[in-house]
This record gives sequence, structure tokens and C-alpha cells, in this order.
Amino acid sequence: MTAGADMKQLLGDIIGERFSERFRRIVEEARENGDRLPFAKITSDLKTYYGVEVSPQHLSRFMLGQSSNPTFALVASLADYFSVPVDYFTTEDEGKIAQAHARSQKATHQRVMEQAAEARREMTDALLALDDEAFASVRQFIEAWQQVARRR
Repeated sequence: MTAGADMKQLLGDIIGERFSERFRRIVEEARENGDRLPFAKITSDLKTYYGVEVSPQHLSRFMLGQSSNPTFALVASLADYFSVPVDYFTTEDEGKIAQAHARSQKATHQRVMEQAAEARREMTDALLALDDEAFASVRQFIEAWQQVARRR
């Protein structure tokens, strides 16, 4: 190997280690309904919203440091998905990392709020589609549930 190739390999190893560490950190902190985001959801969203295909197993290998050669498309889509700058995955600047985590948590909260709003809209639409008898049954169920909840 030449000195240039050695330097390129060393730089790739450093960036790969940093990417794995930062990817692991952001995945462990990203939550959906209190649980860590499953890799299957992340990969599905990456394909749907960014056109980037990666397997859950490959993401797991990145997280464990067993793979260290992410494509720029993958890094860029993960950065956007978690609402952090691309250099979050490679920088040594802890201040930038802290800011990125704060943005990521805010984005996760926003995503949860949007999902809750969508669920409310869907529930409202479903209730409006019920006939009078079915609506009365739903109302009785809700009232009974509220009474049980008040007793607790």
C-alpha cells in the first residue's frame, strides 16, 4: 500500500468509527411511543421518503461498528431523517453534537405530535361514518370507560 492509500484507509476508519458511535447514539435516543425506533421502520422510511435502500441488518452492523462504509446518500438521508446536520456523524465538536441531539429530540416530538393529530383525524372520520346505532354504542362504551377511569 502507498502512503496515500494508508492515509485514506486511516481516515475512512476514523470516520467509520465516528459514524457508528454517532449512529448508535442517535438511534438509542430516538423514540416512538417510548420504544427505540426499530430498524425495519427506519429502513422503510428511508426507502419511502428518500429512495435509499438499506437493510435492517446493515443498519445493525453500522450501529455495532461491524460496517464502516456508509454511502453519502445514506448518511445524508439519515441526517435528514433524524433532523441533524450531515457532519453530526463525523464531527468531533461536542457542542455541535449536543445541538444536533436537541434538534433530533424536538423533531421526534414533532413527528409524534403529527402522528397523534393524524390518528385524531382518522378517528373523527371513522366516527362520522357510523350510523346512529353504532355511534350510540361507541358513546356508551366511552362513557363506561370514563366512569371506570374516574374510580381509579
